[in-house]
Order: sequence, then C-alpha cells, then structure tokens
Amino acid sequence: LVLLIKIAFTVVASFAICWLPFCTEVEQILQVLRRLFPIDRGLFEDKVANIWCSLNVLIKIKNVLSPQTQLKLSFAFTFLTLLPACIKLTLQPSLRGFKFALISCALSFFLFSFQVHEKSILLVS
Repeated sequence: LVLLIKIAFTVVASFAICWLPFCTEVEQILQVLRRLFPIDRGLFEDKVANIWCSLNVLIKIKNVLSPQTQLKLSFAFTFLTLLPACIKLTLQPSLRGFKFALISCALSFFLFSFQVHEKSILLVS
C-alpha cells in the first residue's frame, strides 16, 4: 500500500508539474486541450490505414456526419471492440490473456479511434 501511494504521488506530481505552466489562464488550458484532442479536424487525416479511411471510399464520412457525431461514433466503436477482450481478461485472468488483451485493445484503438496516426500500429506490432 505504501508503494502504491508513492507511485500515485509521483504520477500526480509529474502531471501537475507538466500542466503548471499552462494553468495561468483558462484560455491556455483550453488551447492545450484543443491541441491534444483535435476534434475540429475530423475523424481521420488523409492517409491512415484505419477503418474510417477505408470506409471513406464508400461513404464520405466528413461530409455526412458532424465532428461531434464522428467523435461519438468513434468512441462507441472503439469501446465496443475492446470490451470483449477486457471482459474475458477480467473473468479469466492469465498472462497469455493479458498479452492478448493488450494486442486486441491496441488494434481497437488503431482501427476505430479518433485521429489515429500511422505510427500507432507499432504498439500492436
């Protein structure tokens, strides 16, 4: 328990130190959040090999859905595709299951999440 508290304190302190320079004004905090989560740019960039880019060949997603709807759809698909591996790991924990869940969740995020970069496939690899 003491070790857990030390680790938690270290993580929270590191997070606070990283955010401290931006906490002088609310506008700066919002600017950082807009850059971290670029919702206004749309679901995907031009040439990412995830499901949204592939589906865009048939349905022009950026023209049909608003950015907010794209965000919700992306969240729903990402969550639904990583849920089975997480449930199985929770019900039947094992080292092999943990490795499978890591790969499965990484693939879910690569294929369905919002604003995926092509380097994110390296995590799966």
